[in-house]
Amino acid sequence: MKKILLILLLIFSLFFFLNPLFAQTPTPTPDPDIQSSYTMECLELPSDIKENKTKTPPPVLNTTLSGNCSNKNGCYLAMCVISLKDLGHLSFDEFNAQHPSIGEGSPKTYIELLKTFEGNLNEYCTTGKSDRDLFYFGQDFTSILDTYNLVPQNTTSFTSSKLTDNFIPYGPVNIPITLNNPNDHVYYTFYAISSTGNLSANSQTPTPGPTNSETNENSQKLSELKGLGTQQIGTPTDGTKEKCVNIAWDPYGRLFDGVSLEPLNKDEATVTLLDKNGNQALIPNNNVKIDRLGKYNIMVREDGEYKLNVIPYTSHKFTNFSPDIRYKSLYETIFMPLDPAFFESSSNPKRVDIALKPADTPYKRPIEVVQNEYKQVWTGGKKYIKITLRVTHPLSLVKLIVNNIVVKDNGDGELLPTMTDKNGFWKVLVRDYKVLSQNGFRIQVAKNPAYYLYAGQSDDKITLDYDQILPYVEGYAYDGSGKIIANAIIQVKLKMNGSTFYQTNTNENGYFIIQPKNLPPLDYYFIFVDPKDKSEYIKTTAKFVSDNNVYLTQEKIDLLKGTRKGQVVINNEDNGRSDSYVENSQNNINNNSNNNSLNNLLNNGKETKNKLILGLAILLLLLIAVFVFAFFYFKKNN
Repeated sequence: MKKILLILLLIFSLFFFLNPLFAQTPTPTPDPDIQSSYTMECLELPSDIKENKTKTPPPVLNTTLSGNCSNKNGCYLAMCVISLKDLGHLSFDEFNAQHPSIGEGSPKTYIELLKTFEGNLNEYCTTGKSDRDLFYFGQDFTSILDTYNLVPQNTTSFTSSKLTDNFIPYGPVNIPITLNNPNDHVYYTFYAISSTGNLSANSQTPTPGPTNSETNENSQKLSELKGLGTQQIGTPTDGTKEKCVNIAWDPYGRLFDGVSLEPLNKDEATVTLLDKNGNQALIPNNNVKIDRLGKYNIMVREDGEYKLNVIPYTSHKFTNFSPDIRYKSLYETIFMPLDPAFFESSSNPKRVDIALKPADTPYKRPIEVVQNEYKQVWTGGKKYIKITLRVTHPLSLVKLIVNNIVVKDNGDGELLPTMTDKNGFWKVLVRDYKVLSQNGFRIQVAKNPAYYLYAGQSDDKITLDYDQILPYVEGYAYDGSGKIIANAIIQVKLKMNGSTFYQTNTNENGYFIIQPKNLPPLDYYFIFVDPKDKSEYIKTTAKFVSDNNVYLTQEKIDLLKGTRKGQVVINNEDNGRSDSYVENSQNNINNNSNNNSLNNLLNNGKETKNKLILGLAILLLLLIAVFVFAFFYFKKNN
């Protein structure tokens, strides 16, 4: 009897340990939320500007900036802003009267000023471009240019006539700069900012300090601009934290409700980085609001121990408590107010998530899509549909639905993941024939009931409709009322940016054909322009198919296959050129370090398949061994 139980235990153990080989899990995604570390090198203003003490700033200030860009790939011009108006909105005279040690008679350095009013003054930096701010700082700070404007229409801006898109070439910097509509009692400092890496041999290492080319007496100074009333822009002395070259990286993380486990939404909390003693860290762009993912990014410049503080604008408390233990499946290490400081280093940027305690009813928000990419690609001689989706809630449930049927595999025998990963990503490659439908397909995303308190409710899911990327187009152009447009202008527009990929015209009957060579592998739509009154009509590919349903049915035209009554109507030359373009597109279009390559996606599938084969082989061999053992055991006993 004992031996029989031993055999049963062995069989159970085999299934238990082999189960991970068969488990269907989402493909891990490298953390997309870590910001690129960056280097800021100060750009100096001429001495005549530093010594100018006009009472009010001019409407336009033309001067020059000098310094160095040590990144061989070049830099971008950035401006940082700090205002004494943050100190209770005092006028400069009132400020001096209350704090005489900081006035003209006893000027203090910029850093000393910050130390004196720690937690009250904030420095914010911007490159002047939203996408560039997001890349370097993790948040769009372009709005700081308008923060202190007395006249709303007078937007502060900075430009250089010698730079294109504010790009600074590698090497010494000596450029003209125009500052439009500078404000009174505001500090403006300028930098050459670049991603850390590809620095010249003589450039700054991760320990802040001057480069070899910056050995004059001003090499440790921030830019100064004293043409703005009587305020001091500040000149840091040697040995202070503020150096002429700064390298920054980020602690980052997500905020979530510790009971419902739902991530907070955009602007619903402000996160502040503190030093180990609990004082506000002296860095630019501190006190950041979270984004749609509940994510914050704060760039630091020195290895050290840090803490965090949170001001929630929802019904939450930042306090020590025990969150739902399932948070460990959705988020990473969490920080609470009484926790010791964590160590942050340039070689190992920390992800530190924050659980907030609901003051009453646990927090709830709808699930949202923050990234949605869809295109055709060729690899290994096969055509695939590549979908990259990111949602706000980690480990959400995902279904791919075509003609009301859930697609469970990618057409190559690999199961599609049924959940997003911990970062909210769902990335798949599906053979095009699996989603063939002139009516398109859809993806349903829902909160996972295994983790989220409010999963299963009516508003816990979203459905995304995808129009087919038609490889061939034939039919008529209709206006909004269903009338055919003669001699219409047809524009093929990319959904990703609204640019025109191709343009043609219908004939006098409103009829037109577009061959594959003139159609993109990316999601697109049409704009039909009526030449009579220039009216424009936006048509998705699905709407175009719907408008032309009668014609397509009568002529037995399949736009996905490019056939009419079973006969191919695509020119071989056109088809070949289209395939070539689509195949090249996987390497040339929408390259992003946060996205896995096609080969990675395919290799993940092959690896899963190999694991299945290996698991089945091992299971079969072990079952044979158990059977043989049992056979001889019972034979011996008989």
